[in-house]
Amino acid sequence: MDLSVLIERSPATLPLRDDLSIAVRDINQTGNIVSIISAAEMPMRESPDTATGNTPAARLASAARGNATSYSSRWSFDQGLRLAATDLLPGEKKRAVIFVGSGGPLTFEQYSLTELVAYLTNNNIVFLAVIIGNAAPGGDILFLAEETGGQVLSLYRNEGIIPEITRLVENTSGSYFFNFRSNMPTDFGRAYLPLEVEVYLMERSGRDSIGYFPPLE
Repeated sequence: MDLSVLIERSPATLPLRDDLSIAVRDINQTGNIVSIISAAEMPMRESPDTATGNTPAARLASAARGNATSYSSRWSFDQGLRLAATDLLPGEKKRAVIFVGSGGPLTFEQYSLTELVAYLTNNNIVFLAVIIGNAAPGGDILFLAEETGGQVLSLYRNEGIIPEITRLVENTSGSYFFNFRSNMPTDFGRAYLPLEVEVYLMERSGRDSIGYFPPLE
């Protein structure tokens, strides 16, 4: 599974920078981290390769801590989540955004909560939150996790976050792919060819249809 880590850069997480490093260290043991996004006032990608530190683990910890000047009360969750999710699109079909934050209220200025849920579900992206600090997760965080098949975890749980994230990684994907070759006449690429698919799964069924113009011959 490809993972994108979204880090809350708010005043609430500034005194918890060591916990941010621990969370990203543990996440790194469970999957392939495609990007680390700082949800600052202007969201940006952190680069572990250029962060300070003599080892890969130290550079990853440095990227997780971020620059103290990037922490702001105007931190942007919605734009950060959109950027984190978009970074996953070219990669594996199993993918998740892992948000590391305080659990406090999220900010929605450019994208609404329902728009973000739709963007994640349409692209088969799971939202998982790792909460640092002592606050209980807000309803918007719980809603994002529930609607996308994710979870909300406390960094300080006795068993840690690695087992649950690993379980998520090992879950089978709900996406299936098929290849086909049509025997219908193409009229040298000018004919519109219909395609209908019907699926039966666990005593449930679904059907959809689409069409396409074949390649020119």
